[in-house]
Amino acid sequence: MKITKKPRKDFYEYFNVDKTKLSRDYIIEPLKFYNIGSKRYRERPNINDIKYLYVELGIPNKDLREYFRSETIIKYINNELHLTKSQQQRKQNQQRTMGVSNPSQLPDFADKARKTFMKNYGVDWVSKSKQIQNKKDNTKIVKYGDKHYNNSEKRYNTKRKLKEELGFDSKMEYKLYQILLQYFDKEDILIHYKDKERYPYNCDFYIKSKDLFIELYGYWTHGFNYKRQFVGLFDEYNHEHIKLLEFWKKQSINHPVEKIREDYKTAIYTWTKLDVLKKKYVENNHLNMIIIIPDDIKKNKILNKIKEYIDN
Repeated sequence: MKITKKPRKDFYEYFNVDKTKLSRDYIIEPLKFYNIGSKRYRERPNINDIKYLYVELGIPNKDLREYFRSETIIKYINNELHLTKSQQQRKQNQQRTMGVSNPSQLPDFADKARKTFMKNYGVDWVSKSKQIQNKKDNTKIVKYGDKHYNNSEKRYNTKRKLKEELGFDSKMEYKLYQILLQYFDKEDILIHYKDKERYPYNCDFYIKSKDLFIELYGYWTHGFNYKRQFVGLFDEYNHEHIKLLEFWKKQSINHPVEKIREDYKTAIYTWTKLDVLKKKYVENNHLNMIIIIPDDIKKNKILNKIKEYIDN
């Protein structure tokens, strides 16, 4: 929600803001609004500007709301920086009293920490303490039955098993396979099938007896809007599609997180180029093709889509 009260005229001078550290002057160039379908989006500020104003300088919430002309900016900042209200208040208090947002930034912090560890554990750093390591191992044994338990490793092993042992790229793909087994024989279902002449792409599933190609659009890059609704294959004459594409293009340039900018670039290529090219192969070669989206799996709509092929 936009607020009407303007930031104080001496904002930069009062808070000792070095404007050269900002990507832009938000008083002269305020955050913009974008309309995507029936939803109105607000541009997000550069994350480095946020870190400078909010964390390093510790500017109060009220003044930042007025500076960015937004009542919800603090919620966005806390979500983006993964900070609770109490954590941010502590950072701001530390900035005012010690001149840094975290005590670890103090010049003598490391020396004091080493002395404390040496006094308490006989080593100069916590990771070297056998006492602490044994405590961590015991905690893992009690909780998971294995002192080498690792959540990241478990997730990796799950993905590796799906890919290497079962041949699937995701749990959703595996779930769709289990559903297809209810209607087709295992030998009738090919995974990641490629027809070099008719469809030179790795199609998620191919039903041999029905000459049926099945693609799973399980990720937003295939054309899902902010409500996670599939808007359809890209159509350059569709107003809703153009609006969504414009939003993606802006995010691919302006989003403060590099990885997310790259995700938007990938989405633009996938939706407007790759999926469109696949559609042309389907039309030119008169292929039987079904597109499955996550909602089809969640709401048991698969049968409705494949029913005509089961009956024939």
